Amino acid sequence: MRKRGAPSGYVTLAVRSPRDGCVAAVDGLEVGLTAMSLGAGRRMAEDEIDPHVGVIVHRKGGDAVGCGESL
Repeated sequence: MRKRGAPSGYVTLAVRSPRDGCVAAVDGLEVGLTAMSLGAGRRMAEDEIDPHVGVIVHRKGGDAVGCGESL
């Protein structure tokens, strides 16, 4: 989905629940490392940050989730 005013290469990826249930846990380190590898953070001080990169976490550990809902 492309948002108004976003760069032409703008991409979103919704990670959806495969079934009804409860979120057991969210690995914050893994989410952070993934965001960093996409350009949202720096590995070294001279690395550039891409201000267009970000992660939205819709659920936290213990939250109920339905099949197909965004995580």
